Amino acid sequence: MRGKCWVCSRQARGLGHTDNRHPIGNPKRYPLDWVFCSRRCQDAFHKMYGNWVDAQRFNQEVEMIDASDVERTAMRSCLRAFGDVAGDIGFDKPLGAYSEKEALQVIDAIVTRYTDSMARLPPGGQVPAGARHDAYGRRPVRRSGKRPAVGDELMLDFNASASLSGRIEALLDQALEQERDATPPRQYLGGSRLGVSCERQLQFEYAQASVDPGKGFGGRLLRIFERGHQTEAMVIRWLRMAGFILKTEDADGRQFGFSVAQGRLRGHVDGVLVGGPEGFAYPALWENKCLGSKSWRELQKHKLAVAKPVYAAQIAVYQSYLTLHEHPALFTAVNADTMEIYAELMPFDPVLAQRMSDRAAKVIAATEAGELLPRSFAESTHFECKFCAWAQRCWK
Repeated sequence: MRGKCWVCSRQARGLGHTDNRHPIGNPKRYPLDWVFCSRRCQDAFHKMYGNWVDAQRFNQEVEMIDASDVERTAMRSCLRAFGDVAGDIGFDKPLGAYSEKEALQVIDAIVTRYTDSMARLPPGGQVPAGARHDAYGRRPVRRSGKRPAVGDELMLDFNASASLSGRIEALLDQALEQERDATPPRQYLGGSRLGVSCERQLQFEYAQASVDPGKGFGGRLLRIFERGHQTEAMVIRWLRMAGFILKTEDADGRQFGFSVAQGRLRGHVDGVLVGGPEGFAYPALWENKCLGSKSWRELQKHKLAVAKPVYAAQIAVYQSYLTLHEHPALFTAVNADTMEIYAELMPFDPVLAQRMSDRAAKVIAATEAGELLPRSFAESTHFECKFCAWAQRCWK
């Protein structure tokens, strides 16, 4: 059977659908475009079709289909795919300002992630109970001792590699998430976060408020974070090989950092340059990031203060509290896809540092007094609200 799957647009694989509203012999009974790549897509179409037929027959509104656990898992995985693409495009860019190319990039990422997730069978290769229905949402009856009814045969798994990848990924994610859960949460406001757009979001972070369902750091994001740590270690080695004297720990072996306001505000820096090649002033703060190609190119084009204001605020705060304000900080960013390196010298911005320090005091005082600071956005549909881990809590 040729054509694309009606549900996910992948190549159809011999599964179709008959429109029983039309009699046998009527060409409309066998729509050529109602073809599918798998039983999952066929079953999803059957459910939608059955609901629509019932709505037409009984003059009822079409009901939403209750998603299965497998489908809900696939939907949640789409949030990560969307977040990755949106991060490459730029979180500060509203959806309405997306170009056609950027919008298609988002759609492709979501559709691909959903179909890939749905293609990964659970361990044992069994389709979950209740996943199969006829055109009216009824489960087919198994005939004991007989062959399955026509159309009820198990599909061959043409995505074996995807299923293996999914199972390995799930095992790794589970291990990473267990490690995350065993790590005590920090009891302070992080200096690296002071530049975010919304002060209420900072309050939720400082108060350790529970994130909305499905908005926590899953295994994939934890892998991305670890990639950043590993990349930082590589850049440290490269800088030292190039002749820079880079200190990352104090005499007691602890990471350089600061703690103020009785420990309520803290920050940990990547390193301090105390010597090295000519043309640089020492001592100087050093901060490094690992970015996707889109974000890296935006940084290269617009510079740090415009492209990544959160990072610029972080550097100003660190320069201030570590008294490293006399010389420009060295900021480096590694392109995770091409391994290109962007570097920028950041002179101390006292106005920005003071504003961020005042903001930290405001957030800490309001949170401890039980006062909720205003949101930074007027509508819950704002782009940044959609990606906030506390959006439901904030807007309910």
